[in-house]
Amino acid sequence: MNRFGTIAQQHWSRWLPTRFASIENREEFFSKLGDEIELEVQQLEMALAGNDPPNEKGLEKLGRLNMARFNAEGQILREMALLEPEPGVEEDEEDEENQNRSYDPNEKQYQDEDREREREREREREEEAKEDKG
Repeated sequence: MNRFGTIAQQHWSRWLPTRFASIENREEFFSKLGDEIELEVQQLEMALAGNDPPNEKGLEKLGRLNMARFNAEGQILREMALLEPEPGVEEDEEDEENQNRSYDPNEKQYQDEDREREREREREREEEAKEDKG
């Protein structure tokens, strides 16, 4: 299960308990959901990033692509994983603390997966930058 599936599973177990309880094979369900989210994020990321502007420098491109990824993840997670709580599900003190904490991609459970994905994207960006110069 990728990190998007894990995020969805944790959210649904807390905020959508009835829906969560009705899922027979949770591992399979959230693995598939995570894969679907990843695909949607990639597609939206490409659309948000758009074409390379003329004379764009390497760091400018990196910033544009990173912002596109960040925005795509936020939008797709809200649409597909971080659904509105079921009626009657109440916040507690711990939920308020977690709500005030932003997503930290360096958290241990996501660290290895995120590092590998970022290395791959960085290699792709470096190749694109080399092609742009050449």
